[in-house]
Amino acid sequence: MENKFKDACSYVTKLLAQYSRPVLEVKNKLNKKGYKKEIVNKTIEFFIEHKLLSDEEYAELFLENQIKYRPAGRILCRNKMIKKGLDRDLVERILNEKFSEGEEEQLAYKLAILKEKIINSKTKKDKISKIGQYLNRKGFSENIIWQTLEALKLLN
Repeated sequence: MENKFKDACSYVTKLLAQYSRPVLEVKNKLNKKGYKKEIVNKTIEFFIEHKLLSDEEYAELFLENQIKYRPAGRILCRNKMIKKGLDRDLVERILNEKFSEGEEEQLAYKLAILKEKIINSKTKKDKISKIGQYLNRKGFSENIIWQTLEALKLLN
């Protein structure tokens, strides 16, 4: 059993060396590899205890990378984080601490400006529609979308 635990620890170390992962993903990978439940639990406990595996740190890093490299609003970020197996309360707390409404508004505005530059349409109505749909797909709330369209002077 001790050998299996060492093998599992070695495997998790390799996984985490590639990039940070949530607890659920690591657990699923260990299960897929065929490790018994007690080995999986012992390995997860070990990595959490030694602060090598943390859903909170993963959530913070995921959100930071999401905003920096794949800009998105709170709605899309929340959905992606929950899909990764992160606890809803943790996700809400991290979003509230690390992604203010002001930052989200600025991000929406930057994305809208970029989108406006590549839209071929000359009509205001078409621009409003295309930018609004784009921001909606990117996970921004209706309120932020309308504020952004106003800031771009498209609603006057």
